[in-house]
Amino acid sequence: MDIAELRATFREAKLKVDRACRHLQEVESLLTAYAESDFCQLVVNHDGRGRGFVLETTPMPFELPLAIGDTFHNLNVSLDYIASGMMRAAGSKTKGVYFPCDENKEKLDMSFEAASPGKKASRNSAIAEQFPWLRELLLHSVEPYRGGPNFVWEIRRADNIDKHNLITPVVGVVELHDVEIADPVRNNKFVVGTIYCEPGARANLLYGSGNDWKIIKQGQPTATITFPKGAEVFAGEAVPETLRECIAHTAGVIEFIEHEVFKRAT
Repeated sequence: MDIAELRATFREAKLKVDRACRHLQEVESLLTAYAESDFCQLVVNHDGRGRGFVLETTPMPFELPLAIGDTFHNLNVSLDYIASGMMRAAGSKTKGVYFPCDENKEKLDMSFEAASPGKKASRNSAIAEQFPWLRELLLHSVEPYRGGPNFVWEIRRADNIDKHNLITPVVGVVELHDVEIADPVRNNKFVVGTIYCEPGARANLLYGSGNDWKIIKQGQPTATITFPKGAEVFAGEAVPETLRECIAHTAGVIEFIEHEVFKRAT
């Protein structure tokens, strides 16, 4: 076993995680700037049910999906570095070697199967041959399949999605504080403490067919930026918090496997 190659492998994998952290910082900076802008407003709406209000938001910065995708990509690649680097250190070929990951535990287990009469070797069989202990470690500790505790499958899937379509977050429920609404016909003014409303949704407050409400003060907005509710992975989850969790889990997986590798290599 080439110990120097192993050390280089894990060092480079950690550098990729560091790069993911840099992209997360960009995500957070973009979201902070967006949240501090006039990103949303109430507008008067007529829809046959009388006069009401609809919440409209401005588009998020175009750089945001790029930074999100780059975060996932660097995390995914950091794990692939481990798989190919370990094989290289063992003197084996690295073509077609990726960090083992699959839809569920059963499929992951089958991916390590060696060739048998009438059946080709599975895609991770070479890894299992060089590192027999790694199969059990992955299946029962790292759990790199959908729903696993370390989000390995979800990170890989998000990276693959980003290769074909940008992962564009959405504005979740917005809170507007201290909105002022007036009815100049009746000389009435109201201050609404807090309005909770999803973008594009009707805010059902202080409206009626006989009133001519005007928005005097839009109020102070706060909002949650989430992955779309219909997304394949991390649906409805808050973006920066989720990315931070993914980084922490990936760093933990790298440290865990590094410890196990060197325990057996020395």
